[in-house]
Amino acid sequence: MAELDFEKLFNAAAKRHGHKCPSLYYGVKGTIAALTLASKSNIAVKQAAVQGKSKCIRDGAGTVFASETQLTPVLLDEGCGICLADGAQSIQLTVKSQVREKVNSLNKQFATEEFQQQGLKYLQSLSEEDIFDVTEK
Repeated sequence: MAELDFEKLFNAAAKRHGHKCPSLYYGVKGTIAALTLASKSNIAVKQAAVQGKSKCIRDGAGTVFASETQLTPVLLDEGCGICLADGAQSIQLTVKSQVREKVNSLNKQFATEEFQQQGLKYLQSLSEEDIFDVTEK
């Protein structure tokens, strides 16, 4: 798998979606991380699920899938993350609850544009390990 360029994909997702926001960031960053982990674990991805009610996370993930695979992910309303599988093995990344709580707090604290900026600034200060819990089965 070729290395995926986060900035390029995030900008493409924002253009497609109409704005940059924390949930779009989750979708792009989480999908890239899940695909990278799947590749390292020799999982030939045949199934994908995007978890979250937010159209933003779905659009972020969809942009990465459109650029990298022919896979159409199943959309699930529960949780907030990405799950990839080959039928026998799976990788699941979920946004840590304390990260979601902080982003939700910022959303309540600021008007939309300021929230988007502050939320992205916060997420950009974190590593993938700080943002996502990873489960391999």
